[in-house]
Amino acid sequence: MSKFYIQQGELQKSDALNIQGFEAFTNTLYVYEQVRLYNTVPLFLEEHMQRITTTLDICKIPIPQQFQKDTIQRYITRLLNVNKVYKGGLCTILITPSINKSNWECLLFIEPIEVLEFVFNSGGIRIGIFSDCIQSIPYVPSYCSFHSWHEFVARQISTMHELHAVTLCNNQSEIIGSSVGEFLCIFDNQVTVISNYVLPITRKILSIAGRLGFSISIQQSITVKQFLQSDEICIVHPITGMQWVSKCGDITFGCLHTKKIWQHIVKDMLLWK
Repeated sequence: MSKFYIQQGELQKSDALNIQGFEAFTNTLYVYEQVRLYNTVPLFLEEHMQRITTTLDICKIPIPQQFQKDTIQRYITRLLNVNKVYKGGLCTILITPSINKSNWECLLFIEPIEVLEFVFNSGGIRIGIFSDCIQSIPYVPSYCSFHSWHEFVARQISTMHELHAVTLCNNQSEIIGSSVGEFLCIFDNQVTVISNYVLPITRKILSIAGRLGFSISIQQSITVKQFLQSDEICIVHPITGMQWVSKCGDITFGCLHTKKIWQHIVKDMLLWK
């Protein structure tokens, strides 16, 4: 953990962090988004903040006073400097009740990351389909604590079966996402994202795919049969970017179009903000 974080506009030392307060997160409602810092620039900050706002609205949580784009941008710059994170990093924006639960607070954390550039995973990743990893309703854009149990189950299954990720399903056993990001499926000349709330980075990828001549589709769910009929599959996450899925069970997937889209992403990346 970095040395400093910001809580309601005040710089705090991480060693002074109220551990009891963080333990309480498992017993109360909290919301967070992770933002990739690329060359210290927070990618899609406004869009990530809008996702938090939408989640707070769905959960009927008041928006903290300090939760404004210019303010958050200023906090990010300050944390980058005091924590001496001068290149890439990870910013976590957390909304949680105060210790006495009298109001809601905004906390910001910044961590350095080892891999500063988005890279294509040429070796691919392995995933598994498990219908018992059911995502509970309501579906919200940001990570929310009432989904923590399902995330825990997904991590346990992934570890047990030596998988990078597992599918998340709805009550009809249709796939609605993965434990580590959104699914992007390519079949013939169509790129389909499976998501209830499309990530900002995924929207950028879809825009690039459209320029390359692919037809674009957004679906909230997909049957297992349709999913496995894909020519190519990748997982999109705001921190890791695009990760090519090479295998699901005994089925292997190619990466010809995925790599082509990825190459154009790299060319456009310096213009992202």
